Amino acid sequence: MPALRKRKKIDMAEPEDNGSESGDEGEVFEEVETETQPKTRTPSKPRAPKVAKITTDRAALGGNTALAEDCNILDVVKQPRGALASLAKSWAHGYQADRSEATAALLTFLVQAAGGVCEVSADEVEEGETDKLMRRILLSAHEEGIDDHFKGKGAKAFADNYREWWELVVREAAAVEILFDSFVLERLLNLVTLMASSTIRNFRTAATMAAMQLMTSLVRVMNTLTEATETSQRQLDAEKKRKGGGRVATERALRRAVDQSHHRMTDLKATVESTFDSVGAQRFRDVAEEVRANVIDAIGGWIMLRPAMFLEDRYLKYLGWALSDKDAVVRLAAATALVELYDVDDHVPLLHKFTVRFASRYAELIYDLNEAVSVKGIQLMTRLAALEEVEGTAMQDVYRLLVDDSAAVRHAAADLVADLLPSHGRKLLSGQDRPTLKQGKGRRKTAAAVEPTETELHMAGLLYIAYLLANNEEDDEETVERRQSLGTQRPELALDPGMAAHVVDALFDKVELLGSDKWCEVVAVLEAGALGGQDLTGSQATNLLLLLHCTVRRAAGATLVPARHEPRKASKAAAKAAEDAQHTATLLFARALPGLITTYQTEPVQAAALAGILGELQMEVWALKSEEQVLGSLLQQVADMFLKHVEV
Repeated sequence: MPALRKRKKIDMAEPEDNGSESGDEGEVFEEVETETQPKTRTPSKPRAPKVAKITTDRAALGGNTALAEDCNILDVVKQPRGALASLAKSWAHGYQADRSEATAALLTFLVQAAGGVCEVSADEVEEGETDKLMRRILLSAHEEGIDDHFKGKGAKAFADNYREWWELVVREAAAVEILFDSFVLERLLNLVTLMASSTIRNFRTAATMAAMQLMTSLVRVMNTLTEATETSQRQLDAEKKRKGGGRVATERALRRAVDQSHHRMTDLKATVESTFDSVGAQRFRDVAEEVRANVIDAIGGWIMLRPAMFLEDRYLKYLGWALSDKDAVVRLAAATALVELYDVDDHVPLLHKFTVRFASRYAELIYDLNEAVSVKGIQLMTRLAALEEVEGTAMQDVYRLLVDDSAAVRHAAADLVADLLPSHGRKLLSGQDRPTLKQGKGRRKTAAAVEPTETELHMAGLLYIAYLLANNEEDDEETVERRQSLGTQRPELALDPGMAAHVVDALFDKVELLGSDKWCEVVAVLEAGALGGQDLTGSQATNLLLLLHCTVRRAAGATLVPARHEPRKASKAAAKAAEDAQHTATLLFARALPGLITTYQTEPVQAAALAGILGELQMEVWALKSEEQVLGSLLQQVADMFLKHVEV
């Protein structure tokens, strides 16, 4: 088989500009953070740390008795999400009563979620000296050790709840308008920024995750404010058009609402941008891959939420750079974000320059060693090919992935290859490339060019792919020189049966030609020995027979490529479809096999493919039609063909 996916050496330098207007084009991806961990590691026995508590009442929590007393935020976040919404409402209620205490509880939770054990006091919140507070947090971490809530059992659930908590806090704060007094948001983001630049990995992980989620939540608030502003503006315009008096107070109230929303959106935009510059842009170069992936994932989400603000080079370039990250989890986050971006038609024109700039890296993703990244890369290129945003040469080798060891990669590549089959078919039928129909004696020529049918194009496309797979290996220099001196060409090889099985397994559900209702057209081409008015070469006939054999086997329910895991038992519908396909094959090949055997019995691989097709047929059909003699003649013909290739 040909060499498949290989991890290419990563060029960490910024690609050529190609017209980008970014102001920091010389920037390169590098890891600059040196980690130091607290001297005292996490003890084996759990400690009883000080906890962030919120004093609540039952009315604020809707009668939830479980949260009716002092609440430990960290303990609640560790639990199922059901209690988070109630606790967020309780926190907002407590903030209206004492903003310093509520803010202290929030900051304490941030420290504890990051693994620290110290508690932030209301006095420290009032002072607002975040640098001094951070020094105390670091000293406590080095003296008492830290816990890691983002690793081990339940880590994923904790991370999900952690993000959800910040989302709910921002939502509740916006609902009661405490978000816009700048008190809690300023102090929270100040501490988040300092923790995100800490040398302690746990702190950076928790703080970056909090920062990215807070930005996401603030963007959602901005979208809500935009909708409210548009509604108020429409109402204001309508009021201005009304005739008569008595509406001055209404107009004034609407104008105040519009102005207030604009002012709040301006403040939130500035907050989001400054937070990204101080956290996101810095943590993009963190030594921890989960931190870098968090940043990339968040950027993709912001662009989807508010493209008018984030669909620009200032943010997009990080997605492009992340495609060259040394860790697969970061490359996967970037590729996933890009697939989602290109799925929105309105984004495509705005992404054109970015597409041109990073097109070469898009193409490299297809061959990534990581299976998930490779699949996403193929999906990305499939979308770009459909949008005609990339040239065909960027995907000229994707056919090789049809025989990849990974089933996920094979089937993802099949979507792209299926789209390219017509263009490949035209190449073969027109003789534009090396895999043209064989030149030489007996070559049939058409008097006038006839436009090939869709079926012919797909069939020719499959033969083109088969040729490329079978003839992938390059000859050594000595062989090439010898052929040149003799004036001969390299012989055209046929597919290996294993390759044919991989190709059909990948394309079976993607290409209509492989369906049982199209088998008769494939048989007609084999019987005529010609496709599109041109004779089939020996290798093309072999490839077509191998593909047809594998297709019949696959339709009959056979497993062409062994799965990594135990295959599921076929459903009743699948079993019925396989039985119907067998019946269709039996009726077709009962008529066609004798003639095909007569034509193709001299080549061992072709003869084996025809014999294999016979093994997939329903023998009882001949008995039901009282044609046992016909079956006997066919079996004798197969036996004679077999004996011709047996070495005595």
